[in-house]
Amino acid sequence: GTKQADSDEEDLFTVPAVESGPSSSGKAVGAAEVGQSASSGHGEGPPPKSRRGRNPADREYRRIKRLLRNRVSAQQARERKKVYVNDLESRAKELHDRNQELEEKISTLINENAMLRKVLMNTRPKFDKSLEQQNDQSGNS
Repeated sequence: GTKQADSDEEDLFTVPAVESGPSSSGKAVGAAEVGQSASSGHGEGPPPKSRRGRNPADREYRRIKRLLRNRVSAQQARERKKVYVNDLESRAKELHDRNQELEEKISTLINENAMLRKVLMNTRPKFDKSLEQQNDQSGNS
């Protein structure tokens, strides 16, 4: 029971060799040798490890395990992307609303500025005319 649990834990941290057929047996032996040197402290003998790489059932098990890891990883990536996109969308909405608010403020200020300029223009000539009339009167007398 414990030998199987140990090999499961090791599988989680090792990258399975890509095996296409008999020609890749060198890779399988290399991976098995690495496993032997790392696990020699556990008291396991070399024969189970050397058979492990060539066992079709074990290969299929590792392949399925890898596929499941990839599936979980892809799902996590999709979740992260979803959160990221939702964050971007909410930020875009906030900025759009803020932009609209500022556009309205600009419009209000432009109108107020124009009105104040008109008031200023209407009041200036009265002073100028009254000054001119005073000057004319003083000049005529």
